Amino acid sequence: GRVHHAADADAARKIVSEICSAAGARLVVKGKSMTGEEVRLNEALIAAGFTVFETDLGEYIIQLAGQGPSHIVLPAIHMSKAEIAALFHDKLGMPLTDDAEALTQKAREVLRVKFLAADVGITGANALIAENGMVALVENEGNIRLSTTLPRVHIALVGIEKILPRLDDLAVLLKLLPRNATGQKMSGYVSFIRGGRQAPERDGASEFHLVLLDNGRSKLMADPVMRDALKCIRCGACLNHCPVYQHIGGHAYGSTYPGPIGAMITRALGAGDAEGWFLPFASTLCGACTAACPARIPIHKILIELRRRATEAGLADAAEGLAFGAWSQLWSRTVGYRVTSVAMRVGGRLLAKDGAIKKLPAPFDGWTKVRDLPAPAAKPFRAGWADAPAVGKRVPLANPPSLLEDEPAPLVEKPLRVDSPRPGDAARFVAELSARKATVIETEGIEGAKRELLRALSDFSGHKMVRWDHPELDALGVDELAASVRVLVKQAAGEELKPAAADAAVGVTAVDGASAATGTMALFTGGGTERSISLLPPAHVALLRREKIFEDTEDLIALARNRGEAFR
Repeated sequence: GRVHHAADADAARKIVSEICSAAGARLVVKGKSMTGEEVRLNEALIAAGFTVFETDLGEYIIQLAGQGPSHIVLPAIHMSKAEIAALFHDKLGMPLTDDAEALTQKAREVLRVKFLAADVGITGANALIAENGMVALVENEGNIRLSTTLPRVHIALVGIEKILPRLDDLAVLLKLLPRNATGQKMSGYVSFIRGGRQAPERDGASEFHLVLLDNGRSKLMADPVMRDALKCIRCGACLNHCPVYQHIGGHAYGSTYPGPIGAMITRALGAGDAEGWFLPFASTLCGACTAACPARIPIHKILIELRRRATEAGLADAAEGLAFGAWSQLWSRTVGYRVTSVAMRVGGRLLAKDGAIKKLPAPFDGWTKVRDLPAPAAKPFRAGWADAPAVGKRVPLANPPSLLEDEPAPLVEKPLRVDSPRPGDAARFVAELSARKATVIETEGIEGAKRELLRALSDFSGHKMVRWDHPELDALGVDELAASVRVLVKQAAGEELKPAAADAAVGVTAVDGASAATGTMALFTGGGTERSISLLPPAHVALLRREKIFEDTEDLIALARNRGEAFR
């Protein structure tokens, strides 16, 4: 692979555009990348004459809508199913439907054509492993695997903070990220890539470029307070627990990274002094973000420090400062609190329509540009509290919990190194994989495996099959079994693999290892065992021997380390 260093967003856009131009590219597909959003990569590529398609479902939806992401993990979370249906009807000519599966299938149909025709695939990365040059990508849809496998050029745009020293360190990330981002034990796909295609591989990008982005990260590292922000794994947990984000949504922040993480890093990542200084003030300082953060970043402390710096630098708006000063004086006195509360309640109810204030008069109209305000309650809280029955005397806790500790305890003390894969429980693996809606068939011996494989292949009678060139499949006589139920074995050499796999109804592979704790299967790819075979056909049949079921994620990493290669 070739490595490029981008000092800032301008350099990153220029490097990526030049790579695409040198490749003679016309069509570019992108996997979800907040780093790409950070440098405004799409706008630069489109301005340079390239056709760009986002391929993550959420990113594709907001691209059609002409919007930016409202969440770093779930970019279209602000849109309802009805809004998405109307969008697909308008942009894709799809009949209006409330069937989420049908909407997803439509996006899949459109994007599959783009994957097969794309010249360049662009992704981010969740981690880079220094000891072996590996790029690790985590996803749930398979679009990143398609973006890195099918186009002839793959570009990964990655912040320099994503570099981990060792493969063993990755085990911690792979456990923390999916659990805190989407509540999963493991994401649907984890891809490990080490450069471009090597002979005799028949798929994968023939060119691989890694663009390492600084864009203010070195300055963050040099700042003794702010450097903790670089520990962020982009799981979105702080957004999910932040009461401010929950009430105003991501677009109200006006930044690539919304919520507490955005409040910390927006100005540092090339935004400049004129932008983002106010974001640390968009917080209640309740500490929920710090409590939820799996990387144990002291977010609330950083926000307080950024508030101090903004105030001392005179960045705060003078009129807003006077307004809050007056509010402080009024609400520090009982009479002032009650009078202003009544005035705001009456005024709010006069402005409200259908239970919400759609627009405030100037100079307060900025509060309602991207979010409606709820109408004030008819009865104030004090009145309701006075009418409530007594519930007993409040008893203070003997040892109340505190979120203001200087050094929150880490969730994982240190990476667990496993030198040799440990045996795992087969029943647990079956349960985990079945929960992902996979069909698991258990059998004994070669003859039993042949019988079940024949039964599985019979569902594809009259269709085409591609398979790995693997001794375990040879031992089962996969080709003969397929022919006996009129499944056409599609042989492919060289560049013929991609169209053959795209045309096949089923791909058959072996499995090199599996994690019982997460239901994850590891497939080592290379010449004869290419990714396209398990990726492009709509059905995947995998043969897994019981002795290859191991305990957990660390065991799969040990398996990869002992083989001296990355599983992809």
